[in-house]
Amino acid sequence: MESLARQLPEADLQLAVPADVEPIYRFLPIPLKTLSFDRQRLHADPAYGREIARAAGNQAFDWLILPAFNLDKATLKLSRKIPAKRRIAFRGEMRGVRFWHRWMHQRGISEKVDVPDPDLHELEKYRILLGYLGLQPALAPPSLKKMSPRGMSRPKQPAGAGPRIILAVGTVNRIKEYPHWAEVVAMLQEKLKPEWVLIGGAGETIPAALQTVLPRETTRDLLGKTTLETLAEEIEEADLFLGVDTGPAHLALALEKPTVVVLGGGDYGRFFPYGKARVVTQRMDCFQCHWECKYERALCLHDIPPTAVVREVQGVLGDNRRDPA
Repeated sequence: MESLARQLPEADLQLAVPADVEPIYRFLPIPLKTLSFDRQRLHADPAYGREIARAAGNQAFDWLILPAFNLDKATLKLSRKIPAKRRIAFRGEMRGVRFWHRWMHQRGISEKVDVPDPDLHELEKYRILLGYLGLQPALAPPSLKKMSPRGMSRPKQPAGAGPRIILAVGTVNRIKEYPHWAEVVAMLQEKLKPEWVLIGGAGETIPAALQTVLPRETTRDLLGKTTLETLAEEIEEADLFLGVDTGPAHLALALEKPTVVVLGGGDYGRFFPYGKARVVTQRMDCFQCHWECKYERALCLHDIPPTAVVREVQGVLGDNRRDPA
């Protein structure tokens, strides 16, 4: 959106975005009209999409653009309700969607942008899209303007306390979960004595083994207790983000927070690394499997030794102690 705003300063840019992620766009350093919608209601109520179209002014736009390579049924459904002269999307992916549903949801797209390699980094795909639109492919890595604290009720770190680490161990895709967090946390606890801040969505649970090694006096459990705004504030006040490949990790990178991500090879390189992310992975010849794993478990992720994660955390935090054996 920033690139479009710079190159088309007179354009009326409107962004339709799911309500659960809409707050993040308030942080962008550009004026932006957003139309937020409820994903579930969009699927359940046929008239709801027309309401969103009316909220957009019920006008015929020159361009309607779907910028995500992984095509989303909700936004495809909404796009059919909004009139536009050109309707543009990637000839992208709809994993796990039946052919008939895929055809039905894409029938409102008149122009499909080809990408030479689906495993290109997402930023490179956006540059291809800008070129297709006749614009300069000028695109910087995602960054959000810094926010001032809003007086959240959080304990102050005592003098001499260790680093504050945001820990995000949950993910919506079980295959992306890392099974050795208890060992990682135990080693970091011994070496650094950090303050731990657990984050994640409502309904996520902490593995029992991890619960036993997290010290109660220096751990705050914020699972399901933050909005995007308060999550961003928590990340900004931390010294490090540590976790798996999930939404908060991308938020941490956009906020330019030092980040260590434990990452498998299913979509390796499409989203990470960028900025100053430290990626910990187990290289295998079957990378880019799109998580259609040929093994009983994801070896590229599950066989990452905890010491490798600890070593990256120490490197990011500038710890000069001897690396773990």
